[in-house]
Amino acid sequence: MKLIPVDLKDLEITREGRRGRVSYPLIKQFLESGHLAALVDRTGVQQTSLGLMSALRSYAKNHNIPVSIFMRRGEIYLVRLDLNEDGTENPNWREDARAAEEAVATPLTPAVVVQQVQGRDVLKKPKRRLAEA
Repeated sequence: MKLIPVDLKDLEITREGRRGRVSYPLIKQFLESGHLAALVDRTGVQQTSLGLMSALRSYAKNHNIPVSIFMRRGEIYLVRLDLNEDGTENPNWREDARAAEEAVATPLTPAVVVQQVQGRDVLKKPKRRLAEA
């Protein structure tokens, strides 16, 4: 191994930004396509499905991008949150997404369990049948 001297004037001052090697181009392509939903083709991607979905979700969340990312049967899907089903813009997509996230993320506490069980006969013990003599 050896060192090669370099003049500081020859160095590039600007750095190329690291936007996301997979996430940025994929999400940008989806948003520019105008589709409401799309299936991600993982051909040529070395990441696992879970790894890619995790990277896409965190990128969309950290950059406040109106895209929902989920997996069904091992396939990754993207759905736009800023468009309604008829293609019109949804200006309240942030509030709608937050409400949906809160509805899914309800913690399982004893009070929630009691609330779910109320009205059902789950807690009643079954009657024992006497053995016939």
